[in-house]
Amino acid sequence: GVFSNFSDLGLIILDEEEDASYKSRDTMPYYQTKDVALKLAELFSANVIFGSVVPSVESYKNFEVARLNDIETKKPILVDMRNEVHGGNYSILSYQLQEKLENVINGGKKAVLFISRKGSETFVFCRDCGYVEKCPNCDASLIHHEGVKSFLACHYCGFKKDLILKCPKCQSHRIKYFGAGTQKSKEEILKLWPEAKIGILDSDFAPTQKEQKEVFDGFKNGNINILVGTQLLFKKYDLLKVELAAVLSMDNLLYLPDFRSGERIFQVASRISFFCGKNSDFIIQTYTPENPIFEIIKNMDYEKFYKNEIQSRETFGYPPFSSLIKLIYKNKDRKIAELEADRLTSKIEKLNLKNIRILGPAPAYIPKVKNNYIWQVIVKIKNTDDPKKEKDLLLKNIPEGWIIDVNPESLL
Repeated sequence: GVFSNFSDLGLIILDEEEDASYKSRDTMPYYQTKDVALKLAELFSANVIFGSVVPSVESYKNFEVARLNDIETKKPILVDMRNEVHGGNYSILSYQLQEKLENVINGGKKAVLFISRKGSETFVFCRDCGYVEKCPNCDASLIHHEGVKSFLACHYCGFKKDLILKCPKCQSHRIKYFGAGTQKSKEEILKLWPEAKIGILDSDFAPTQKEQKEVFDGFKNGNINILVGTQLLFKKYDLLKVELAAVLSMDNLLYLPDFRSGERIFQVASRISFFCGKNSDFIIQTYTPENPIFEIIKNMDYEKFYKNEIQSRETFGYPPFSSLIKLIYKNKDRKIAELEADRLTSKIEKLNLKNIRILGPAPAYIPKVKNNYIWQVIVKIKNTDDPKKEKDLLLKNIPEGWIIDVNPESLL
């Protein structure tokens, strides 16, 4: 919409401005819609409104915020899943959550369960030799998916293969599937309550908007009373209030090597809370309740979250105190990719730009995708009165073959 032709533009509204989908990261150019909107407003002398129930840290710092405290959010109950294991419960459903789910199912009520991954399991693991089944094209674990025929799939290149029954490395039959996804969660619930009417909402089971709408409609009209989903749950805010909302797991988000991981977790908790009415139950399961972010989430205190987060960002020089540029190089030869990353880093260092700091070079979080080895160089540009001169000089020295992502949504 921001690239449409306008003749007399007066107002631009970006709802849910914190949503990562405002950043184009699949095709060139890797533009940030919010930046485009602000520039467009400048050209037309128009106004811009960023709407959000959980403002991004950058927006809260840089813009005037109105009516932040008008929205009441439900405070969650934290369940320490380590205690469940010690008590003999190896299910992904804590005893407390099982009790609440039974009330929902027997009482004809509704529940929303969030989990931060897709598929049935996280990865396939040999308990004898430690072998992990990986994609031949990408340095990423294959994910177990249930369907008419169960299979393993790569979430990066789409590679698929049949389930393995024995370890390719040591020939052991002691194969274990670790982790839990939407399908696994459904199976766990059906073991306890075969009569439960469960719907799944993720991009594998409902890849199109039409299919997603069918799931939502089924939840509204009562054909589904338990909705298990990933981030797709947040694409629809006009759902009926539910009697139970729960986060099954998001510990895997906690330890991602990305400066926005704490912000993402707080946003997830806040968005799930919006499904709750005054008398609803809200449960968050975690194996690390002692982490400071959960102490903040327990009280749903955005001001405290922001205060802690902005202090950390300032200390380590992350946005909004700097601008980031992620430079990406891909090559089918690992040595060439590494060599080019080293060359570019040396070239930038020789520019002696005083407001620029280089992180890396280093392999990407997933270092190989579609048979290409990926190396990254992260550049921090300190926000000064006029950072444009150094930024322009930097960009002019980036050779062909490099992908330039200005203000990336993630460092992964």
